[in-house]
Amino acid sequence: MANLIPLINYDTCPKGDMTTELLWFSAVCNMNHRGRVTEGEVRSFLRDKQGRPDLADAFATSYLLESAQ
Repeated sequence: MANLIPLINYDTCPKGDMTTELLWFSAVCNMNHRGRVTEGEVRSFLRDKQGRPDLADAFATSYLLESAQ
């Protein structure tokens, strides 16, 4: 699984609900001092914490910045 940096890639992320939920995810990661996340953690947040299985299924790793490590 790719290591992702919880910052939105505005060139690839669709506008609307996906951007809004990923902004919230980024804020939560920042508050918890999380500098890297996995695809599974993002999908789990969208599905389980936000109640958005539609967004969890639609999420693509290109919507966030990829970590070099």
